[in-house]
Amino acid sequence: MRCNEGIIATGASSYEVLTKCGEPSDKEVVNPTVQPDGNLPRGAVTVETWVYGPNNGAHNFLRFIDGKLVKIETRRL
Repeated sequence: MRCNEGIIATGASSYEVLTKCGEPSDKEVVNPTVQPDGNLPRGAVTVETWVYGPNNGAHNFLRFIDGKLVKIETRRL
């Protein structure tokens, strides 16, 4: 995905994306559920979806798992 300050691709950190693209227009964060004993379940991750756009009528949806970009999807809404 092209941003004002460069190009980002899967594998980028959330810090790198913020540096190159700025703040997203929308952001959703899903944290893992804490167990009754106060611990996180084994293999629990934080999933974030960031939205950039609209740009030429399209929005870019970026999915992060534990701060690492794993998917970029472009959609017209």
